[in-house]
Amino acid sequence: MIKEKAIEIWSFFRSAGVLQAVVDAKAFRCLKELPNENWAVLSCPTDGLNFDARTLGFIDGNHDGHIRVEEVLGAIAWMESRVADMADLLGEKDEIAFAAFADTPEGHALAEAAKSAMKSMGKDGADKITLADVLERSASFKAAPFNGDGVLVPAAAAGKSAALLADILSSTGGVADRSGENGVDKASLDAFLASCRAWLAWIDAGAKGGSAVMPLGGATDAAAGALDAVRAKIDDYFERCSLIAFDGAASAPLNSSESDYAAIGLGNVAANAAALEALPLAKAGVGRPLPLGDGVNPQWRGKVADFAAKVVSPILGERAELTAGEWRKVKDAFAPYIAWKTSLSDADAKVASLGEKRVREIVADEKAVAEIEELIAKDLSFSAEIDQLEDLEKLLRYHANLNRFLNNFVNFSDYYNPDRPEIYRAGRLYIDGRVCRECVYVADAGAHSTLAASSKMFLAYCKITRPQTGATRTICAAVTAGFSSTLWVGRNGIFYDEQDNDWNAVIIKICECQTSLKEAFWAPWLKISDLISDQIKKLLSSKETAMMSAATTKVAVIGEEAPPPAAEPKRDGAAMASSVAAIGIAVGIIGSAIGGLVSALKGISFWYGVLGVAAIILAVSGPSVLLAWFKLRSRDFAPVLNACGWAINKKMLMPMRLSRVFTHEAVIPVGSNISMDDPYVEKHFWRNALITVAVLAALAFWVWRWHSEWLPEQLRRQAPAAEVEPSGTGAAECGEEAAEAAGDAAANTAPEAAEG
Repeated sequence: MIKEKAIEIWSFFRSAGVLQAVVDAKAFRCLKELPNENWAVLSCPTDGLNFDARTLGFIDGNHDGHIRVEEVLGAIAWMESRVADMADLLGEKDEIAFAAFADTPEGHALAEAAKSAMKSMGKDGADKITLADVLERSASFKAAPFNGDGVLVPAAAAGKSAALLADILSSTGGVADRSGENGVDKASLDAFLASCRAWLAWIDAGAKGGSAVMPLGGATDAAAGALDAVRAKIDDYFERCSLIAFDGAASAPLNSSESDYAAIGLGNVAANAAALEALPLAKAGVGRPLPLGDGVNPQWRGKVADFAAKVVSPILGERAELTAGEWRKVKDAFAPYIAWKTSLSDADAKVASLGEKRVREIVADEKAVAEIEELIAKDLSFSAEIDQLEDLEKLLRYHANLNRFLNNFVNFSDYYNPDRPEIYRAGRLYIDGRVCRECVYVADAGAHSTLAASSKMFLAYCKITRPQTGATRTICAAVTAGFSSTLWVGRNGIFYDEQDNDWNAVIIKICECQTSLKEAFWAPWLKISDLISDQIKKLLSSKETAMMSAATTKVAVIGEEAPPPAAEPKRDGAAMASSVAAIGIAVGIIGSAIGGLVSALKGISFWYGVLGVAAIILAVSGPSVLLAWFKLRSRDFAPVLNACGWAINKKMLMPMRLSRVFTHEAVIPVGSNISMDDPYVEKHFWRNALITVAVLAALAFWVWRWHSEWLPEQLRRQAPAAEVEPSGTGAAECGEEAAEAAGDAAANTAPEAAEG
């Protein structure tokens, strides 16, 4: 049933071999009938998109940072109940006429809210409302003392309620209002009053406890502070004494050793306060009391003296030392106070800054509290209007942006339309004389490249920085035209985001792949050129090494007696004859080779020669171009987006024509004046002229010699009748005759040389 209905309702279009659903007025109404497998995207992130952030926030109903099919359908259904004709969304305008609202309760409510907003701004005669109008009204409404969020700001209160509001804010900080100012809502008011009552109850409990809680009366708090400062250290001292009493062998390791002082004494002793504080409070021993004066660690002497004056003397009387039993007695005396002190929570303790008198006045003044509660309720009464303004903003943003979003989610219309940038496009990268427009933001270049490599595209990952703000991000740019060999890690460029902000860019990682057929054509020739160049370099290097070695040897023997010159070999007739014979043989071989070459070329027509050259080019570049053609046709941008967190449901193939749009190489503007006079180019006029004349002469001779039928009758070469054999044969015979003559001469000369 669903498939039959989809076939009847939906239209599909083909781009780069991929079938995709058309988004039109009918599609808005029946989008829920389109099976999920026919959607281009199943999920996309809300971060890093070149799209209105507020619209994305409205679509993302659960605010988890991803938009799914169900949330898109929810946005469409929300609009259908408030707009009369969904075809208006195709216009992508951020305005709506009052007559365009749907004849539904939701539509009527928004229409009335729109008219009320325009009236409050002095635009009674308007017949439509724009997004700018809604934002202006929302801004003024949010800045008002009563703005519908239930948070009361000081400007909204007066008299005792204003004073109470100030006390609450000073002690608790309050909560944020829509205007940006801090205020008080019902929850924070109730929490403040509860803290006031808890703090007063805590004060009363301390007073009720009397001397049990306050053993030293008003001086108890200061004494407790002095006790707390040394409690852990004194406990540690008596614990050491107990261990030594248990085992005398523990005395040495539990007291300071020479190694402890050796480490401290390596530097400035006064600068090692932390190391000194870590030493025992005093020298521990069996049953040894704690000295309160001499014998105490110098780093603790001040705190121990303060403890003795504020705690020991008032509780035990004057003491020069403190036993373990007396220490327990002191702690027991302050135990009720410490328990009472810690029973107050940090939240309740905040109201103590107001003082006991003011806190009791607040608890007793129920009228001021009631006034604040009434003002909070009044503020909440405006919540309906602010909610309607937010709904108007949502509607207008959907009205302007939802169609574009669907053309990047239901299908990839914008991907195949060079005039409309995709919502994922981050900006454009200018580098190496070209502009790369297909760029996306990535979080981790390493992790992204692992997944995106299957796209079969050349990907350049760049770190971009904006000096004006210090911001840093990473982008992935797809390079789809030109040569890839001129891009390398460390090469700099400039990146412009979609707001035309400029960023410095540097390549930090590359996923290599061929970028164009032009590159594939020249790749084998460049490899051959590099191979020949390497061989020439090796040859020259070996020659240079040999020359330097010979020069070094000659320099080493300077000053030594030169050896006598070698006797010049005697050239007799036999040797001369042998040389002549060798030269004859060489001439014969060369003549045979030339004859064979000429014979081979004689029977080849001009066009066969051209086809031969073409065949050589095809044999070298053909396989590379053919392989690159298959690879380039299978380039798919979907893995790049999948690595960014998209759930792509279809291929995003990139045809050749589109690839040249995404990466545009620099061209000279039409109508430009170009001067070809380069003052720095090396000029070789006579060399070039001689080469040109030689080539033209050879070509003319070749045409006259072997293809004279192309020429007029007067210029044709007349072949002699006796010339029936290829020239190569004659040359070979000449070579053989020369060789025989040289052999005879050598034979005749040999006896003479023997007799001599």
